[in-house]
Amino acid sequence: MELAAFMSDLQHHSLPTECRSPGTAPTVPATESAQVALRQLDAAVRLDRPEELPELDMDAAIWATQQLLALWTALMEPDDSRVAPTPTCPSDMHRPATHFSVDLVFRHLPYLTSRADSLPANDARRQVLRELAETWPLSSVGIEGITATDVATLLAHDGLRRTYAERILRRRDSSRQQDENVRRAVAAIMAEHRAFATEVLAVHDGLIKQRRQ
Repeated sequence: MELAAFMSDLQHHSLPTECRSPGTAPTVPATESAQVALRQLDAAVRLDRPEELPELDMDAAIWATQQLLALWTALMEPDDSRVAPTPTCPSDMHRPATHFSVDLVFRHLPYLTSRADSLPANDARRQVLRELAETWPLSSVGIEGITATDVATLLAHDGLRRTYAERILRRRDSSRQQDENVRRAVAAIMAEHRAFATEVLAVHDGLIKQRRQ
């Protein structure tokens, strides 16, 4: 499967349900159409996030897409004989933009991990997925058994900290709150949600009173 075709599926916020080229190695050139698709994904995410998010790092996003495509293709195979070691991300792991850009596609890691649950514990595909999940904490929220993750870069950036805390709440991943700083970030988001709910209820009550008068 070409990278551009794979990106077309990701634009619809899903992974393909079957391999379009079974038994063949994935073709993953960083084509112009794939870059266009990644920019469109980036724009869509920013519509949902009013706070400032890091800039798009195209090299990191292309790398992540290549890894996701390779893993997805490997999961379609009957065994792990075609799994290769994951190359290092070309961008600085300590930059917020790197984590944000990788997460544009790695947010599908929980789905791939669930697909791999039926594989033997020593299957190379499961091992690679776990390594990626531990390396990219924003994308692996909700995956069981992933606790030893370095989240300093996420917590140091306002937009990523909010995204991380809200994803923990949405996916009910209590294991991530073993870190005190993460607990504080989650508590702050919960306080904001309660305050907003209180304001909405106050407006609602005011409208009801007006109608009754």
